[in-house]
Amino acid sequence: MRVEIKGNVYGMSRKEYKQFLKIASKAIPCGIYAAEKGSTAIMLNEKYGSIEDLRKSVSEYKLKGFKVYYNDKNNDKKVVK
Repeated sequence: MRVEIKGNVYGMSRKEYKQFLKIASKAIPCGIYAAEKGSTAIMLNEKYGSIEDLRKSVSEYKLKGFKVYYNDKNNDKKVVK
């Protein structure tokens, strides 16, 4: 699996990637922390001040075919395919 983090690309197994997602989910209380398409993932650090803005961005990524990993203000981890 290819994972892009701040412009650098790393190769890792799917298991390592899932562990990395757990760590990233704790760092972003209200925002998008990853977007995945096929065997490529982009680690993001997009924080939002409102749930409406967050949901709008999630929808935009989804329309582009990404699986989106994000947290809302209640720190409830969500995944949209």
